[in-house]
Amino acid sequence: MVLGNEIVGATHDHLEGKEITVSNVLVESNTNAEDLVDLTATAIAVENKLSSSTVVADDDEKKPTTVLIVEDQKFARMVHNSLARGLGMETHEAVNGKMAVDLHRSGASFDLILMDREMPIMDGAKATEELRAMGVESMIVGVTASDHEQIQAFLKAGLDHCVVKPLTRDMLST
Repeated sequence: MVLGNEIVGATHDHLEGKEITVSNVLVESNTNAEDLVDLTATAIAVENKLSSSTVVADDDEKKPTTVLIVEDQKFARMVHNSLARGLGMETHEAVNGKMAVDLHRSGASFDLILMDREMPIMDGAKATEELRAMGVESMIVGVTASDHEQIQAFLKAGLDHCVVKPLTRDMLST
C-alpha cells in the first residue's frame, strides 16, 4: 500500500514543470467516507505541493505564520490544514471553541485563528467573544456556510474578517 505522502512526492517528481490543478474528485465505488476524506486530502496535497514548488523563499530565517484551525468537522479541518501548510504555515487544531479558549488560557498564541461558527460545546461566536475578552489580539477569521444575517452577528462577536465556505488557497493567502 502506498502512503499519501509517497503519492504526493512521486506525483510531484513525475509532473515537475507541468501545470496541474485539482478541481474535483469523483469516486464511484463502495469507498467509505474515511477513504474519500483521505483521497481528497491527498489530491489537495498534490495540488499544494506542485504550486508551492514554484515559490522562492528569500527569508529562510523567517518564522512561519502560526494558524489555529477551530473546526468540528474532520474533513474541513483536513482541507484547511492542507491549504495552510501548502502556504508554508504552521498549523494547530481545536475541534470546538472551548478548546481554542483553553489553548489560549494555557499560554498558547497564534498569528491567525480560522474559526468555524457552528460547533458543539462552544460555538465560534462565543469563543471569539471570550478570546477578545481575554485580550487575544490574533487575527480571527470566521469560516462559515451561514447566511448574511448570521455572518453579521458572527462579525460583531469580534472577528476581523469572515469568509464563506469552502475556504480556498486564494482566500487564505490574502
